[in-house]
Amino acid sequence: MLRVNKHTNRLGGFNIYRRHPNKEYRISPLNKNPIRGSSFQDLGVTNGENYYYVVRSLKNIKGAMIESGDSAEIGARPEDFTPPASPSVTMAFQAQGGIVIILSLI
Repeated sequence: MLRVNKHTNRLGGFNIYRRHPNKEYRISPLNKNPIRGSSFQDLGVTNGENYYYVVRSLKNIKGAMIESGDSAEIGARPEDFTPPASPSVTMAFQAQGGIVIILSLI
């Protein structure tokens, strides 16, 4: 999730642009509408790949949205930190010298 520090209430929002290593930024932003909040979640990424982002401020001048220059570029590499599913015990029985537990690994 990207977080934007807002400097003024006069802004018309933000546009966020993403690129892959050794590629240029696309002409159109990731967001379909100007971002008015202070965060944006990019769901179109693949874990383990590098991405680079810039943010551009928007200002409404006489009905036209004017974009600023690029912010400082920031890099990100998403990773999946979701823990694995818990195994389930399918059977447990007493055997000579202890208990045998049989697990079902998902």
